Amino acid sequence: FTIEQDDGVPFYDMNLKRWRSFPGHNKTEKSIMTFLEELASAVHAIVLESASSLFLVTFSSTQIALSAHPGLERNHYSDMFENTPVPHPFCIRKPDGVVLPLDALSYELRIPGWKVIISTIELKTRLKDRPFAIFQLADSSRIIFNTQLDRRFVIGFALTGVMMTVIIFDRSGWVACEPFNINDEPGLFLHIIVGYLYLDEKHLGFDETVQLRGENKQIQVGKVWYNIVDVIHIEGVLRGRATTCYHVEKDGRHGVVKDVWV
Repeated sequence: FTIEQDDGVPFYDMNLKRWRSFPGHNKTEKSIMTFLEELASAVHAIVLESASSLFLVTFSSTQIALSAHPGLERNHYSDMFENTPVPHPFCIRKPDGVVLPLDALSYELRIPGWKVIISTIELKTRLKDRPFAIFQLADSSRIIFNTQLDRRFVIGFALTGVMMTVIIFDRSGWVACEPFNINDEPGLFLHIIVGYLYLDEKHLGFDETVQLRGENKQIQVGKVWYNIVDVIHIEGVLRGRATTCYHVEKDGRHGVVKDVWV
């Protein structure tokens, strides 16, 4: 299918081999994030129109079967923290872009914080700024790990000019793909954009053995689920054993669960 802009013109120019509405030399963080969200909206509209179809979403070497239906929800690209720090008592960070779940604005008095941010995006004008962009993504991932105790890994990406790099951070460190030109490889770029929209929580880095959202917070040890009463300790570094200690309860009996990265 062809993904079209609001004026009916395709997003990607097959003759010039470039994304038509991707900002040029005078691009700003806001203009790039607007382009990503408009592209995401166009893809989502096509998916909803094909409600009986089955799509294969490829992301991070994983293929996910996506069953389209009228009520299908998606994540969103936002630049809402470009000039305003993400709410946090100690860390002042202003990521160029973030990926948010659809219901993010229902949290924390309609101001999404680190607890609901799925991923961060860093935007630079030059490829030589890639190391600094990765450093910023790593710092944002550290904060996400410390505020979302149910995260196993965080996927971020950097756009340095028209070169994209996807980075996965976990407690062992990080691994990144080689930078690629989004104009020369539009299919790969689109796969990544779509992946952020529809991947389930497991493939976005959430731990299925820890349930921290909602009223009943629980952690699974073996085949047994324990109720979390309180969080006793959090190791605050990005790379390490990620030791987290929980005060738990099961059938009236209290104990401590020590969760570590092995």
